[in-house]
Amino acid sequence: MKSFLLLPLMLMLGISTVEEPIIKVEKPPQSTPAIVYTVEQPRQPIARERPAKPIVEPTKQYAQRRVNEVFGQGQWNAFDEIVRRESGWNYKAINPTSKAWGLPQCLPVSKCVSQYPDFKDNPKSQIEWMIQYISDRYKTPKNALYWHNKHNWY
Repeated sequence: MKSFLLLPLMLMLGISTVEEPIIKVEKPPQSTPAIVYTVEQPRQPIARERPAKPIVEPTKQYAQRRVNEVFGQGQWNAFDEIVRRESGWNYKAINPTSKAWGLPQCLPVSKCVSQYPDFKDNPKSQIEWMIQYISDRYKTPKNALYWHNKHNWY
């Protein structure tokens, strides 16, 4: 129901979209003599926006099981904290500066893909890579977190 009368109002509100805005007409309280118009612009996706955050719980459950199997009880919170800081549990996360990729923020990503060809699309592969990396470099997630706390990377 877009008409030429609404165009100036839309431009004043900074709405410039080809999609139909949602316009709500609200009756004011009886003490107010005017009608209130509310214009809501439909959400436009940002061109470089990453896909919606994936469902995290199955990934975290898998990670917790694997961390407990490999490192034993008591290491999960440290592992979880590293992933939360690095990627927020978004397996599609990309650091715009370094181009680090995924849950573990692997760098360079080619190293990870050479070990796990489905690394970019499979959070389980990313978890397996991260477990191996932490095991090789720090021995335990707690040691890796200790390093991360001092240097802001691991």
